Amino acid sequence: YASSLDVYRNRVIVQFDQGGDDDELSRLLAIDGATGKIIHDKVRPVANVWTSPIVTRINDMDQVIVVSDPWTMAYDANSFEELWRAECVGGDLAPSPIYAGGFVYAIEPYSQLVAIKPDGRGNVTDTHIAWAWEEAGPDITSPVSNGEWICLLDTGGEAFFVNTKDGASGPIHDFNGMFQASPSLVGDVLYVLDEDGVMTLARVKEAMAVEVLGTNPLGEKCLATPAFSEGRIYIRSLEHLWCIGE
Repeated sequence: YASSLDVYRNRVIVQFDQGGDDDELSRLLAIDGATGKIIHDKVRPVANVWTSPIVTRINDMDQVIVVSDPWTMAYDANSFEELWRAECVGGDLAPSPIYAGGFVYAIEPYSQLVAIKPDGRGNVTDTHIAWAWEEAGPDITSPVSNGEWICLLDTGGEAFFVNTKDGASGPIHDFNGMFQASPSLVGDVLYVLDEDGVMTLARVKEAMAVEVLGTNPLGEKCLATPAFSEGRIYIRSLEHLWCIGE
């Protein structure tokens, strides 16, 4: 219902998690983008969630990372062989994972951010969880990171900043709005788009303090995360698709 697609080479990656963790209904698929042929169809022992997969290169291997209930799992992007799994988050999951600062990060809404070392094999629950930040966690938006800090934006507009190395907290910044779109980082500028269509630009400075650079209202309700490509911003509002550039 909400999981977005990812693309790896000529393949479309689909996280199709449904039912309970023992129903054998959840799957991870790789589909040929040109023909629609299913290349891989991996049955997964997880319950339904709202998260999206990511594909990232870790230790000279392209991995598909998926966060689900109860397992956060990694697969070889080419063979779809399972590499590792960690039992660390659960419940009604929506925030997608990210890879930054040498760790994979998974979020349990309202509860915690978990850092996982992605170089293990098999069940790494007891061996490869580096740290957990247990002060809060967004219920919808996915995090963003520059490799040194992670920004977690909750639905009510509070942005939490966490050090990637050890989970140390920075100051909390209130963006004064309601949010379903995830924050984006382009260069050193943080973009956050609230439900009223107001885009705020900010820069994260020393000690993870936030400097607001400006705001730009679209005048339409916005729930989707913007996309950035070749100097342009693409925004889907409830009424229009916007392309913004110089």
